[in-house]
Amino acid sequence: AVHRLSGGLPLEISNLMHATGLGLDSGKATVGRDDVDEQSLQRAREMLNSMIKEAWKDLDSTILQCKEFEESNRGTFNQVTSDMARLSSQTADLSRKKASATASMSSHDSTAATIRSSLEKAGQSYDRSHAQNIAHLNELRNDSSVITYLLDLLQCEGGAAFSQISRSGTATGAAG
Repeated sequence: AVHRLSGGLPLEISNLMHATGLGLDSGKATVGRDDVDEQSLQRAREMLNSMIKEAWKDLDSTILQCKEFEESNRGTFNQVTSDMARLSSQTADLSRKKASATASMSSHDSTAATIRSSLEKAGQSYDRSHAQNIAHLNELRNDSSVITYLLDLLQCEGGAAFSQISRSGTATGAAG
């Protein structure tokens, strides 16, 4: 043990070990109780006790730092975990809304296509009906022109009216 501690001991303890015969030369303790001064032993005990106290303080400080780091890290970990859960929930909700919107768009596209088709059919029907109506109107105008021409052609001069002949052969009506 002395060999392992040779470079890490305070000077006073190292000197005490050499003075008491526990030096590195012999390899084993050959010290009698009478060779050691009681004051030196007391100082050595006090030094060792203070070193142990200092080591315990360092250990406690290190443990405390570790616990503080663990607690602050735990808070960060909990915050990250809750953020991830919240973001996952929002992502799922937005995915649901996206799917709903996509289905709605598809439905509206289908409805719009049906309406366009119906509108096109109604437009074609209107065009056919309109063309038939124009043709019929032209027919009626032509008939009206012919009737007007015939009326102008057959109009009596001098304001005379048509007379009707009865079955018996006699004329009735205005004189002509």
